[in-house]
Amino acid sequence: MSAHGASAKNALCETESGAIEEAASHADAVEVHRRRALPMWNQPGPYYAPFCASTLMNLASRLGSLYGESAAPERGRPLLNEAIVMPRTPMGP
Repeated sequence: MSAHGASAKNALCETESGAIEEAASHADAVEVHRRRALPMWNQPGPYYAPFCASTLMNLASRLGSLYGESAAPERGRPLLNEAIVMPRTPMGP
């Protein structure tokens, strides 16, 4: 397996682990897994941009909910803005 393939596999594992933690209502663990996944999605190249964007949107949504409850919902906005722009980047073959 190439380094890019390994990075994508690891990112997928972190993303799925975040989904499992979310289903179990383990909010802190959700954020940890999704934050770990983000740099891994960037390593394989632009082909994986939609996966990274999805992870960013999920994380931004999670943080928006968390920060919304603490009267600071704008803290999740930078991740959401980044996720919105990302799919417009050219994708690989």
